[in-house]
Amino acid sequence: MKIWAWGANTNAQCGLGYCSEQVSSPTLVPVQFKCPKNPNKIRTFADYPDILPLKVAGGASETVLLVENIPFTEPFEWKSNFVILPYPKMRDISCGWDFSLYLSNEGNLHSRGNNSHCQLGRVLPEGSKSDKQWDHNNFAEDPTDQSVGLDLAQVAAGLRHGAVISSHLELLVWGNNSQNQIGPSTRPGPDEPISQKIIATPREATVLDFPAGFHTGFTQVACGKDFTIACDQEGWLYGCGLNKYGCLCHAPQDVKGFQGFASIFEKIPNRSFPGNIADLKCGWGHCLALLDTGKVVTWGRNDFGQLGRDSYNPKFDVEPKPIVLPESIVSIACGSEHSLALGESGAVYAWGWNEHDNCGVPNRQYGNVTTDSIRYPIRVPFPEPVKVEVVGCGAGTSFAVSL
Repeated sequence: MKIWAWGANTNAQCGLGYCSEQVSSPTLVPVQFKCPKNPNKIRTFADYPDILPLKVAGGASETVLLVENIPFTEPFEWKSNFVILPYPKMRDISCGWDFSLYLSNEGNLHSRGNNSHCQLGRVLPEGSKSDKQWDHNNFAEDPTDQSVGLDLAQVAAGLRHGAVISSHLELLVWGNNSQNQIGPSTRPGPDEPISQKIIATPREATVLDFPAGFHTGFTQVACGKDFTIACDQEGWLYGCGLNKYGCLCHAPQDVKGFQGFASIFEKIPNRSFPGNIADLKCGWGHCLALLDTGKVVTWGRNDFGQLGRDSYNPKFDVEPKPIVLPESIVSIACGSEHSLALGESGAVYAWGWNEHDNCGVPNRQYGNVTTDSIRYPIRVPFPEPVKVEVVGCGAGTSFAVSL
């Protein structure tokens, strides 16, 4: 297994063992370690071919890699910038701006990082304030099991809010709600803040179900900066939160005049896709849907080429439309303003914001175009032939894992 990273690296989030303004092209992450039984032998992932990548996620300054079949049963010393977190085995991970969420194989929610807006799903400690970002009292380094009594299947993190889907297809939300990104809370728990601007612990989302019984449960959820999108069993999308760039599939002025749409999860009407939604991802202001046909549909913000296509309004497009890619796509990922797509051949495609070379090509040097944005998908060039199995994004960073 090989890990490749490129893009912003000011906090060493590429895992290369050093800080830099940016990494301009896919660079192999040096993962080396030694076990106590063989202290003189340096090992790499190549010594353990059964280790398989499942998912990689990142925030502004942290990266998390989820793998399976780790054979280690005793402590060992790492010789790289990666460490194995002492957590239970996980089934899903997601990173917000400065926090991370984990679902264990038992279906429990774990969290670590900044808790200034209860984005960890925990009640704020006494004396801490929700508007402080890195206060000692509301920064939790260790993971805490935040089981909500349900078997949780998928987790998503926004800038400062979170969401999970249970195995019973329930949608639960928590964290910052200043833009109604998680909807109204009508069931506040004990010792929780009274303000509806913060919902401290996971609770079922309020969904407008009209006509009664139409809504049949959720299968996918994705969080943007200040909004949340979920997909139900029938393939309908539901949205809630800030609609500044049409992420809720309505023109921003329409929602401004109809605040109820933005403040409660409601079905996004009359949105047809050329296939069923297999995966759903959101950046800060744009959305991607991977269809079971291998097509990718995009909508939302487009001033940095986030949609990978032209739009009538150069800043956004409220209408989900497919983008042109040279092959069928099997996986997608979103950074804050850029995106990755993994083709069935193992090739990686990128588009969007490229200020930190997070699209894998040097900023302002792609072709004859002088720009810090890649407006249409390009194939990311690797320094050697690779067949990528997993792609992921941090805010301004990109990752690929090959075998």
